[in-house]
Amino acid sequence: MDFIIPNNWLPTSASINALPEPLRKYIHGLETYLQSELVQENFELHENIKGIRELALKYKKQIKEGTMDPETERQKEEREKKVAMIAELEKIKVEFTRLLNRLARLLEM
Repeated sequence: MDFIIPNNWLPTSASINALPEPLRKYIHGLETYLQSELVQENFELHENIKGIRELALKYKKQIKEGTMDPETERQKEEREKKVAMIAELEKIKVEFTRLLNRLARLLEM
């Protein structure tokens, strides 16, 4: 059986539901898989950011109380790398949220 998709085809709910069953099942399965992967990745990013923030608060408290040893050069470099990682994770989280919203809009069509 030949199935031709016209050039002006858009992935709306109605057009996806009009597809042959095997293709429709594949798309719905792919959608579910992608959503679960995105949710898992978002959760992991959130947990990483949360952990880094907790460390930052701990270090700030130690510095304020004077209970933290002066930083060695290596510790300073590691801290700076972590700060850069936090900034990068925040950017990734924003982009990831934007992609999730875009996916949701596409699925609503």
